[in-house]
Amino acid sequence: MLASLLWTPICAAPARADSVSPEYRNPLPVQLVSYIDVHHFHAGSTFFVKVLDDWSGLGCSFRSGQILEGKIVLATPRRKHENPSQLAVSFDKTPCLYDKVTIDLVLAAAFFDASANTSTSSFPIMRSGVAQGSGSVAQKTYNIGALELASVGKGRERPNLKAGDVKGLKGITLRMGAGPGRSSILESTTSDVWLDKEAVLILVPPSVAFQRASAPNDEVNRSPASTPVAEPGEGHSVSNIATSIASKAPEPPAPPREFLPCNPPECTVDLPLTPSEGRASQSIAMQPLGYGPRPQMEIGELDNDDALAWLGDHQLMVAFNPHKLIQRDPAKAWSDTLRRIHAVVFDLNTRKVVSTADWSLSDRQPYLWQLSSNRVLVHVENELRILDEEMQVKARIPLDGPLAFVRVSPNGELMAFAVTHERHTPELHAKLREALASDPDEDVSIRILDKNFETVAQAASSRAIMPPILLNEGQVRMLAAPGAKYRLEMIPWRGEAKTIARFSSSCLPSVSSFAPDLLFVGTCSPQNREHEYRVLRPSGEVVLRGNSDLQNFGQTVIGTDHMFAVKVLHAGRTIVDGSAFRGDDLDYAEVRIFSRDGRNLKSIQIASPPPSRGAFALSSDGTQLAVLANSAVSLYPVP
Repeated sequence: MLASLLWTPICAAPARADSVSPEYRNPLPVQLVSYIDVHHFHAGSTFFVKVLDDWSGLGCSFRSGQILEGKIVLATPRRKHENPSQLAVSFDKTPCLYDKVTIDLVLAAAFFDASANTSTSSFPIMRSGVAQGSGSVAQKTYNIGALELASVGKGRERPNLKAGDVKGLKGITLRMGAGPGRSSILESTTSDVWLDKEAVLILVPPSVAFQRASAPNDEVNRSPASTPVAEPGEGHSVSNIATSIASKAPEPPAPPREFLPCNPPECTVDLPLTPSEGRASQSIAMQPLGYGPRPQMEIGELDNDDALAWLGDHQLMVAFNPHKLIQRDPAKAWSDTLRRIHAVVFDLNTRKVVSTADWSLSDRQPYLWQLSSNRVLVHVENELRILDEEMQVKARIPLDGPLAFVRVSPNGELMAFAVTHERHTPELHAKLREALASDPDEDVSIRILDKNFETVAQAASSRAIMPPILLNEGQVRMLAAPGAKYRLEMIPWRGEAKTIARFSSSCLPSVSSFAPDLLFVGTCSPQNREHEYRVLRPSGEVVLRGNSDLQNFGQTVIGTDHMFAVKVLHAGRTIVDGSAFRGDDLDYAEVRIFSRDGRNLKSIQIASPPPSRGAFALSSDGTQLAVLANSAVSLYPVP
């Protein structure tokens, strides 16, 4: 965010002969999570800021995304012909990571960039090598070396700041440490002091703020290792970008090319659905088994309550939330139950129930994933379980906190998952939840497992990270640049990273991978914000392109070795992103099945779908499609 912070003597503190250790001299950039001003805040009020980069020094550490609490020491509105408006803030006794110790911090500079208001999210990038095992067997190994970071968000200008500088906040000046208790005073002689949400404050320890600089141009640089990766240009490695701290914005790149063109027959244009093709070969009513749809329930987004998975060619697992009353245990923290899941396994040849199961979950995330070889991955209470087609538990992966995400490569050889760890005290967490109207960011520990479910790499990051996008050949990451422009970069397990697509989007794009070995990219047109989606090969070639009108939303894609299917929900009215809707607002779901090269094999329309992202599954042999809708599971033959 900042290239450097140049210090000049502010207070008449006695000069020290020895210089401060560099690790103590790194400024700590934080971002306001809401506005503060002299009318709505008073002496004693508190406000919250978000740490923008990992920081350590003086025995204290902060992690990117961590929430800190500041205090208003003085709030004085401006009166005509009298004193200027003043707002004094302090960060005394700030709890360090995990609240082990506290540290005093001083506001030294501030700036605001109204054009850069999208936060960043990161994920460690894996690399692999081939090691020679016993005999002549070559073994692939994965590692997370220097924790290179992929970032998503609009780039920010990188100003040079001196102590006392204020940029982007018109008419406001700063006097560092001049207020009561060495608080810093923001003041204005032309208007009342107001700091916008997402304004950036630069904090330093008192040992830096009140030390006479040894030279007028003494620089204090941020640690290169903690500098997030901006949108790198072509021909530059990630490590070079991370360690190169520019003092001004980079030169504008050459005009980017957008997605590769979609030219039939190599690429298919997903056209509006024609009347439904074919009928279900069989249907199984779910209400007698405890399935309870709630069509009149108002919700804010699609849920993950319903899921289907195949256990072989003739066994189907159907899991759902029966929406029964839950008895909660106030003594439990992260493991407190938010929903119950009921699962039923059918033998489709005999139409009999083979087995059932019930378990609790403490989150609203997906809980069932189809794996290769007719296996499934299930999140059950505080562990992940791998089940084979005989419903035998083949592996258990214990979780020591709430599950943040699970991602699996299309061939099932790699799986990444993250577990959340609380970084704030319960009291501060409660304050933040009330102030932000949502849970604050937390730490996550990330593990990468191979096909034998052995840990091959691990790392720590923030809950705001973008989950990894795993392909069979390597990892894909999305990088953002100013002007709503994005770039997809393919990082093979071995070899050099390369750009596979450039595109513009007026909304934050969604990118995921699926079998057979493809990418699903959801974007919004910069011209009219119309939702668009594309299916790409690892090379960036477009296999399928489609558009959605304002009554279509919630595209979900699944695949097998030979084909893939896209489900789109259709509403009876226009539903704006983020607005509430009811289950009975959904008229029908469209499921379109394509060969791996994008050829349309079948199109199906199903009435009264649940407001769920999943609820459909392709059998591993590609001969059947199962869909949950209208309180029944219907099976459709696939050509």
